[in-house]
Amino acid sequence: MKKVLLFLTFLWFVACQNDALTLQSEGIITQRDYRKCYCCGGWFIEIEGKTWLADLSPEQIESLGLDETAVPMPVQLDWKKEDKACLDNKIIVAQIKRR
Repeated sequence: MKKVLLFLTFLWFVACQNDALTLQSEGIITQRDYRKCYCCGGWFIEIEGKTWLADLSPEQIESLGLDETAVPMPVQLDWKKEDKACLDNKIIVAQIKRR
């Protein structure tokens, strides 16, 4: 019984660590990009005073509860600049959550 209790305590501790995930940046999703060009579309995210364009996955959009009426939305995210993007402000969002 002690081993089971110790194991359950360990699982609870590990699960709580995932909830306290620290992401690299804070930003604000400001609006959807409705432009009709080859490289356009996605969501505008302001990070440290610069506006970036990101294609969020359907899973990310659903987990945020994101739609046109939910912006501006403060978020925390892990991201990197997209190297071979046709626009200079395009980023890849690895993880994102509401702030």
